[in-house]
Amino acid sequence: MRCGICPEQRAITFEFKKKNYSILGHCTGVRKPGPCRDARCVREEVIEAEVVNILRGAQVSTDEADMILSEMAMDTGSEAAQKLTQVTLIKQEIGRIEGRLKKAYLDKTDGVITEADWRGFNSEWQAERVRLTESAKSLAESGPSSYLPTVRKMLELSKRLENLYLSATSEEKRELVNFVCSNLILRGKKIEYIYRKPFDLLAEGLHSAKWLRD
Repeated sequence: MRCGICPEQRAITFEFKKKNYSILGHCTGVRKPGPCRDARCVREEVIEAEVVNILRGAQVSTDEADMILSEMAMDTGSEAAQKLTQVTLIKQEIGRIEGRLKKAYLDKTDGVITEADWRGFNSEWQAERVRLTESAKSLAESGPSSYLPTVRKMLELSKRLENLYLSATSEEKRELVNFVCSNLILRGKKIEYIYRKPFDLLAEGLHSAKWLRD
């Protein structure tokens, strides 16, 4: 987290004050010349409350998570059928190419075509077979099964953001907040932030089955 008052956007640091037994956050430039000099500190609990509200904004309920997964199941079923059709067509084309390769070899052996012609056909068709094989592999790897486990894990995390934060150590809190958000800026008692994907879409209420792939 950085300061939103000084031009340098210095880091925010926390220190314990014995006077009132509290932990206060402030810009590291609080004692240096500039706009943050002698600026008022912010109590840790105020900053914590701001962070909790930020996490709540990206948190989904169990019903919302179930709805997203249900919509994705319908979308991925249609997508899987389309991919299967594409892979089938590609494999059929690979079969035709392999048939041409065998026929060209026999034609060369029988003297129907020259060695040079056979080499030319063989090189061209082998390259096309490799290209089609890679396309079929890519389609298979990009199917629903490749990203659905990630979706489920992200939704499980999103359902528990607040509780995870409140029960975490200081280091774990920092890691969780940095995982969900970026560019945290403390300006007065308010925190400015940017949600990382896919939490930005969840926070905006875009509960669509396509949110992970956008």
